Amino acid sequence: MKKEISQEQLWYFNEKKEVPDLLNHTVISPMHYGDTIEIYINRGFEGEAIIGGRHFEFKEKNIFFIPPRTPHTYVYVKGGSLPCDMVGAFHINIEKLKPILNIEQMLSLDNRSLTSYAIDSHNFDRIRDIISDILNSQLSFSSKLSNLLALFENLSIKTDLQKSDMQYNPSVIKIVDWVEHSYSQKLTLERAAVHFGFSTYYFCKWFKTQTGITFNEYLSSVRISHACELLHIGESVCSVAQQCGFYDSSYFIKVFKGYMGITPFEYASKSK
Repeated sequence: MKKEISQEQLWYFNEKKEVPDLLNHTVISPMHYGDTIEIYINRGFEGEAIIGGRHFEFKEKNIFFIPPRTPHTYVYVKGGSLPCDMVGAFHINIEKLKPILNIEQMLSLDNRSLTSYAIDSHNFDRIRDIISDILNSQLSFSSKLSNLLALFENLSIKTDLQKSDMQYNPSVIKIVDWVEHSYSQKLTLERAAVHFGFSTYYFCKWFKTQTGITFNEYLSSVRISHACELLHIGESVCSVAQQCGFYDSSYFIKVFKGYMGITPFEYASKSK
């Protein structure tokens, strides 16, 4: 799904509210992308990130640099039990910033680009502090820009062993948008393959190579994510199943429990 931001915002921090306690169930953030730079911060949560079709297991402290329009997903399996546990993403709207600071041009002067940075930076505490300073409402705007420059200086540059540009086939973006607008319909692997001009066999292999997950895993994660939102606001399980493309309530309950570790009824009860 494409994450939209306000046109007035140059940067913002999106703290993950859907993962307050993962000791009892898995939480999956469906594959998504944005027009911003995303600097993902995770401390204390176990699981993995899937970026550029590659899987990265969470460590105790994690920082992932994700260029614009790069689909990615997170799978959380445990965490949130300690006060210091946190997970969120700092977004930088480079297009909105261009009249003030052209980040891509700035990087090119130093023979770098938005794909020059390491997937996993070890400079966790310093980067977290810089982001906190940028978000500090009491700092001047010029100080915030100085901190933004410091942020890029403190992000790790890829070594030869880490080289793997996060450039996606544009077709993946089209598939993400298509699924986000059509997940409530009777989508299948076969229908997706036909829609995008592939044979079913080739599409299945190609999609996993490009994203690191199967199409059915991706589709289910999108549907379950939307199902959680609807259950949270009080929709009935039967209604949620229909709205999210599950035309068999029993199958919906089975898939939901497989992803979340609890039934939709239990999830709805906990949400209340």
